[in-house]
Amino acid sequence: MLGYQKPSYFIQLFKKHYGLTPQEYPNKQSQA
Repeated sequence: MLGYQKPSYFIQLFKKHYGLTPQEYPNKQSQA
């Protein structure tokens, strides 16, 4: 997954940057 060995690490970084998980992100975008 995008060069990350652990999906949980990617999710942690994603959440730190965007304030939501990758699963929540598309929902947030469609509401904007």
